[in-house]
Amino acid sequence: MHPFYVAVEGIADEAVASRILKFLGIQHFPVIKSGGKTQLKKNIRSYNMAANISPWFVLTDLDSPDRCPVEYAREWLANPNPQMVFRIAVPEIETWLLASRNALAHYMNLSVDLIPVEPEKLLKPKQELINLAARSRSRGIREDMRRADGLIGPAYTARVIEFATRDWDINEAMHYANSLRRCVEALRRVSKI
Repeated sequence: MHPFYVAVEGIADEAVASRILKFLGIQHFPVIKSGGKTQLKKNIRSYNMAANISPWFVLTDLDSPDRCPVEYAREWLANPNPQMVFRIAVPEIETWLLASRNALAHYMNLSVDLIPVEPEKLLKPKQELINLAARSRSRGIREDMRRADGLIGPAYTARVIEFATRDWDINEAMHYANSLRRCVEALRRVSKI
């Protein structure tokens, strides 16, 4: 089988995509970090053409809970090749991390009762993650992930990557995030082609 190729917006998305593929037993996957949503969208048709030869996994965020994921996917790529897995985290990649409630509570050193049960319904999952960090009993988590003014902390991305690669429980997260479950199912199907 040809290796999977992966295209994402940035390094946090790379960590999430890589962890999902490893979870599925896929070990070889070159990753293209596009440097943002605009560039990723610009290149998706080229990646789709390349999916005639090798499987591709392209991951982006919906960014707005007001958008329909199905229509948004069609706007990006109306006719994906059979080996193209184009997936949208609803509403953003942090949703999938929040969906791993027990692992996130342990990582952030806080009560699991503080972690939302329906993360896909959150308007701003990234802000929710930042706000949870502020409640952590770990000073390092608080200082890394949230500034005193409530904005994103200096090591937010590094902490997201650390959690995604080391502690994230994908099985649990699929239970609370349907877009992640559908992503994993689609990758499983394509990995068997």
